[in-house]
Amino acid sequence: MQNHFQSLGLRHSAWSGACHAARHWLALKMLSSSPGIHALSELLLARVFEHPLSGLAAPASAECALLRLLDLLAFHDFARRPLSVGEPGSSADQRATAIEASMSARRDSFPPIVIVTNFDGAAESPFTRGLGEVRTKKRR
Repeated sequence: MQNHFQSLGLRHSAWSGACHAARHWLALKMLSSSPGIHALSELLLARVFEHPLSGLAAPASAECALLRLLDLLAFHDFARRPLSVGEPGSSADQRATAIEASMSARRDSFPPIVIVTNFDGAAESPFTRGLGEVRTKKRR
């Protein structure tokens, strides 16, 4: 997986700045001490760079990448759909479709964020499996 992240860094000049900005944003939200949070942020950023928003190119700046990451976090339905990370049309997309069918019936058995990559051997991503239990926050 690290080789994949390094290749993204070589292909996109905004990668390293985006990683730094994402980690800084997570630290401001007091999430930086959570186990696996750096791997999670890199996986989410990989999705941003590999699957740009429709009609747009990959982010050219760290700021643009961070905004697209926040857009992904705000508008992707993590409760119903896993996130596939990898080249578009890859085996990760196919596995994500298969997992999506079972998520509605067994949502409690999945972690809060399910990420499927080309490098996974199992149906659930090892990067997000142990990050915590599903918690419901009540807003007043």
